[in-house]
Amino acid sequence: MEKVDLHIEKKSLFFIVVFFLFLTISYAQPALPQRTITVQSTQPIDFGIFYDTGSGGTITVDYQGNRTTTGGIIAISGSIAKPAIFEVKLCQGRNIIIDYALITTLSNGVGSPLTLNIGPTEKGPRGSRFPVNTNCNFITTLRVGGTLHVPAGSAKGTYSGNFEMTFTQE
Repeated sequence: MEKVDLHIEKKSLFFIVVFFLFLTISYAQPALPQRTITVQSTQPIDFGIFYDTGSGGTITVDYQGNRTTTGGIIAISGSIAKPAIFEVKLCQGRNIIIDYALITTLSNGVGSPLTLNIGPTEKGPRGSRFPVNTNCNFITTLRVGGTLHVPAGSAKGTYSGNFEMTFTQE
């Protein structure tokens, strides 16, 4: 009779071990990745220090931070220009479509506002699609340039303003 009991115990132990292995395997699946997009502005566009000789012109900062001027606009050497930077986080290697208003205004509260043409970005112009990295912990960086139009006789000072970018996942 002891052999039968021992045999039954071994059989029960076998089924318990198999049950726990199955239980562990069924719950070992990874959690579903996030489906929401997260965008953070980490750096505003900065044209550096410049001045107008009186005739107006433009100053451009491309998405790599290179600065050029036209007309009577003179960039001060040693001042640093920077593109706007956004950090985009979205899982599963999806595509993002970027959209933004092409023109916005900047003001200093004293004189006439300046016009800022937004773009292009390092991923292309408005309406461009780009993939994000497939790793949910990796951040895709988007750099954005722009051209500032400075009319002749613009008031001196620090100008500020905002522009919005829309990031749509597909």
